[in-house]
Amino acid sequence: MKVGTSLSAAIVLIALGLVACQMPGGGGPSNPTVVNKSIKLNDGNGNFIGYVTEVDNFFVRIYTSKGYFVTIDWTGVFADGEMLFTGTGGTGTTFMESGGGEVVGFVDFMYGQPYVAATVDSFGGAATDPSLTTFLSHYSDGTTTSYGSPQSLKPGAIRGTPMKIATFADIGVPSSISPPLHLVFE
Repeated sequence: MKVGTSLSAAIVLIALGLVACQMPGGGGPSNPTVVNKSIKLNDGNGNFIGYVTEVDNFFVRIYTSKGYFVTIDWTGVFADGEMLFTGTGGTGTTFMESGGGEVVGFVDFMYGQPYVAATVDSFGGAATDPSLTTFLSHYSDGTTTSYGSPQSLKPGAIRGTPMKIATFADIGVPSSISPPLHLVFE
């Protein structure tokens, strides 16, 4: 059964309890992430993209065949996130703010390019770097902004998680998705 991409579809999924949620504190052996594989996301050509974990009016979050969490808008565009850099103009170490305990399978995008955690800690989580506490430039919504002096991380962020470029094959999704997207119940 295919369901359209409206708010009513999201309400139906939530009401039926079919949407799996990431547990607070991230993944790892002590606090696993639960994924319900009964709802698939397919593109307009019927190609499997991933298993649905969250939906709303604007985005759908999926769990891919390679074990990554990816956010896609309903037109098939991967959602850009926010990245920080140790140098000006988007240079130096690329990282994201971390409160600790993030799921290693989280994917962030910058200019449509996927980024994943650069290293994994001994618990299977995204390894953080305690030295990454300030940044000189950041990327958000398609724009990189530089600062004249180091900027501190947001309150609550402990340190940065270094990120590295990944391929679409690495994260288990096609590089091009044909809209419209469809939720498929099995």
